[in-house]
Amino acid sequence: MPSSVAYVYSLSSYDKIVRDAIRSVRSLLSTTDPDPSSVHVYFTPPIEEKHTSLFERRGVTVHERDSAFPGGFRTRLGSPKAGYAEKWWLTECEAETVVFLDCDTIILGDLKDVIKGDYELKARPIDASD
Repeated sequence: MPSSVAYVYSLSSYDKIVRDAIRSVRSLLSTTDPDPSSVHVYFTPPIEEKHTSLFERRGVTVHERDSAFPGGFRTRLGSPKAGYAEKWWLTECEAETVVFLDCDTIILGDLKDVIKGDYELKARPIDASD
């Protein structure tokens, strides 16, 4: 039986993104208090063991996946897209509820309150350009 909630991150081995994700995972574990194994971190290339081990030490579930793009994801001009991670891997999670968290998200309160809420839409990014 799948766990009822999975908290999911997707990233690659870029120091700043890894630091942000570690902060986010720490805030999640301290405010929402999930079983650490219900936190899933999907790494896509480049992947460095020094980064994956930071998450494994915290007891979270680390998944290493190959890129779906030959040679890795690239911008339209052909250069590697720094920090890009392939987010569709989160569809592998066999949970009733999958909560995707950006690596730079700091959780300030218990996410269980949001998950339990009777909302059709749980979160919506805001357009800060206005």
